[in-house]
Amino acid sequence: WPFESAIMPTKAVKMLCALIGARANDDINVSQSVTQGPPQKDRDGKLIDQLPLVRFAFYGANWTLRAKMIDGKFPNYSKVIPEHDDTIRFTVSADALRRFQPPRGFFAESRCIKIDAENGLMSQRDYDGMTVSIPVSGRGPAIGFNLRYLMDFARKFGETRLESKGPMEPARVITDDPALLLVLMPMKVAK
Repeated sequence: WPFESAIMPTKAVKMLCALIGARANDDINVSQSVTQGPPQKDRDGKLIDQLPLVRFAFYGANWTLRAKMIDGKFPNYSKVIPEHDDTIRFTVSADALRRFQPPRGFFAESRCIKIDAENGLMSQRDYDGMTVSIPVSGRGPAIGFNLRYLMDFARKFGETRLESKGPMEPARVITDDPALLLVLMPMKVAK
């Protein structure tokens, strides 16, 4: 990437992903244009510094996508990427996660799976108070994750390993692709 970091709108990212599709290994060229934005005034009518308009053009085999970047500084995302630490380490698969009640309804986004590798159990507490547990291999104290996110990772990447340095620390999601960096934030689990 020969340019400075930029924040790309979600709509443009989705469109770029759709254009790339199954041709993920085709060459894609990128160009950047920076122009001065229109003059802006503050509440008192004084001219304020103009933010530059940054636009990128992505060129594929038979397509072009032009997108205006979002104004502002790119966040320092590296601050939330955990260093390699496998105090907690376990592996999940799509087959194992399918045994749990699928997340749906009003609370679907907050369904938590408790992974207690020390005791070899991965558990889900139902809304009725019933707990379903299946075996899991790994090590470390209990940690919780959103079931939907775990299912998405396992469905897309097959057997997936997660590593974290503590129960309330972000986890690195490790797949077969060494260049892919994924982070999953934990959820608080009931004791």
